Amino acid sequence: MVENVMHGIGSMSLYGILSSCLFIAVFVGVLVWTIRLKKSYVNSMRELPLEGEPAADTQLLQPPPNP
Repeated sequence: MVENVMHGIGSMSLYGILSSCLFIAVFVGVLVWTIRLKKSYVNSMRELPLEGEPAADTQLLQPPPNP
């Protein structure tokens, strides 16, 4: 029985290798995607929070009208 348990634990290194490879692949993919972004898209996303209507949270700070 001990031999079966030890044999099963030995194959766990495969999961470690696969998870490390998956992490590196995702990291490199996001890095390549970020480098390839167009500067106009990045500038429009940077200005996005500053455009448009005021935040809804400011309405919560105002006291309710007196009846």
